[in-house]
Amino acid sequence: MAAGLRSDDQFTVTLGSSVVAADNILREAILRELPCKVPQVNVVTQHAIPILGTVLDALAEGGVAPIPAVRHTVLNSNPGC
Repeated sequence: MAAGLRSDDQFTVTLGSSVVAADNILREAILRELPCKVPQVNVVTQHAIPILGTVLDALAEGGVAPIPAVRHTVLNSNPGC
């Protein structure tokens, strides 16, 4: 069986940089247009520091699925404190 998304699979797009997480015209356009073009998408905004997104990417590359419990643990951690 081939890996990847099927055309009807639900998935999440996370807006997480200061540019797309801020209340601006770019974010508004993404929130307005993306669900129209890709109805199976769920768009969320994450205001965590960028390194936490990098940790999630590294975990995914290492085979750790970004299940809600993993995302919650990483994104609610407080590195450097």
